[in-house]
Amino acid sequence: MDELTQDGFEVVLGEDDGLENLRQQFTKGYAHDNELEFIKSECGAIVLVAGSVGSFCELGLFVHWVQNNHGCDLILLVDEKFKDDKSYFNEGPAKAADHFGKTLYVDFKSFNTEPVLSRLRGRRSSYFSSGRGRPAEGA
Repeated sequence: MDELTQDGFEVVLGEDDGLENLRQQFTKGYAHDNELEFIKSECGAIVLVAGSVGSFCELGLFVHWVQNNHGCDLILLVDEKFKDDKSYFNEGPAKAADHFGKTLYVDFKSFNTEPVLSRLRGRRSSYFSSGRGRPAEGA
């Protein structure tokens, strides 16, 4: 979060840390609906750190949403120990996230954020934006 902010990106936390702010902004009541409303209206990219129960729940929802709603990037960060597992996670959501965005298997203790920053910088410079980093209508 610190490195993204230092590079000029606005970072909004989801899951537990950001739920109360979203609850106040959007009034649908369900956390996942509030997050999707925020993503639709104000988000150019989702960076998901798959490291908790909530993040794995979000992953399925976000992959499905990004797959059907172009214009929002998805970057998934996963512990490298899961990279070669033959699992539903790798063959489903992680594979789809990589197809519609980017999945990176990393060592969280020594993770170099440059691949994430580079992707987001390129995305930021590739679009004319309206709102928070979103592609302009018709662009």
